Amino acid sequence: MSNICSRWQLKLCDVSWCRRGNQLEWSSGQSSLNAADPNSIASSGTTITLRDATNSRKGLASFNAANFSVTSGAVNLVQDIGSGATPTFAGLSLGSALTVANGGTGATTAADARTNLGAASSGVNNDITTLGSVTSIASGSGLTINATSGTLSLQGAATVLAQTNGTNTTRLDFANPTADVTYRLQTAAAGTYEVCTTAGNCVGVGGGVTTTGGTIGKLSRFVSGTAIGDSIITDMAQRYR
Repeated sequence: MSNICSRWQLKLCDVSWCRRGNQLEWSSGQSSLNAADPNSIASSGTTITLRDATNSRKGLASFNAANFSVTSGAVNLVQDIGSGATPTFAGLSLGSALTVANGGTGATTAADARTNLGAASSGVNNDITTLGSVTSIASGSGLTINATSGTLSLQGAATVLAQTNGTNTTRLDFANPTADVTYRLQTAAAGTYEVCTTAGNCVGVGGGVTTTGGTIGKLSRFVSGTAIGDSIITDMAQRYR
């Protein structure tokens, strides 16, 4: 076996071999062991070694168990990676951004990704200009709507402004209009003012004057700073008419 006859073709001269189980047994005759690259085969004395893939000149390859699995001689990638597989990776490095059509954003920055996806950023932003089909806006704390440099318009087929304390509710309802009407709140000096209603909520407030009703034929007089009642003067012309 140590008689190596050629660099490019290793010949085991004057011997022949047969296989018995996992053993190679040699007998008289001649057999040759060919290699695409002779440097992938090493010999030392009577030992011939086929170098594996860890050598710069490859012989028989070895497989990293972290990346390959071998079962009954069949070699597979871990997680059985194939065209229909769904493997899991700890990370993925791409040479360019994955396109939207392939499930990516087509961008490498958050701003460009939002632009490509037609999405708005969270928090204070200028991305949202129209809310088309929103049916509810809820806030657990406060909600401020302002248009500091424009006109704020609230419009609906039925418009209601409401204040609730969890038990009772005060509502400002707008009746269905039958004509174009504009109610204007006039300007005034700084302060807090009441909007008076038929509920009599302005009694004694802001110079309001009230009366419980008068007596026919009696001239009225102020009975207090904010109330009107009967005077002692009678309209005689009314009595003798």
